[in-house]
Amino acid sequence: MIQKFMSKFKKSAKKTTVPYNSRLIQKFEKDHKKIVQLAGKIAQAIEEKNRKEITESLKNFKVALLGHFMEEDTALYQYLKEYYKDNPSVYELILEFYSSIKEIQQKLLDFLNKYTREDIRYDSMFEREFQEIVKTLATRVESEETSLYTLYVK
Repeated sequence: MIQKFMSKFKKSAKKTTVPYNSRLIQKFEKDHKKIVQLAGKIAQAIEEKNRKEITESLKNFKVALLGHFMEEDTALYQYLKEYYKDNPSVYELILEFYSSIKEIQQKLLDFLNKYTREDIRYDSMFEREFQEIVKTLATRVESEETSLYTLYVK
């Protein structure tokens, strides 16, 4: 009888169709470190004018980003949207993050598809575009790690 009474006061976890993963944020932060390392490798190859290394590193960068984006879509954003569906202000914030990452993803894919072609030249335009991509990603990573990821709770 007492157990039944006390169970009314226990905080119950919200139900979502996407399961909570206690290691997800840690994995995403590890992904971010890998992406930063790959960007550094590309920058080094640019400085050395090593075309082969630039191309190979860009392809690795693309694979790492696509994997990260796909997992964010399926594991993080779906979970957050369901978890906060009854909290309009937080839900709106999540939608803003989601919308902005979709724009960033498109810019990244356009850049990577353009510069991973065999016939492309790595000129000063490429270097400027790459620097802009790195700047955009750095800002995004910081905002995800300080704001978005803190919303991921059980």
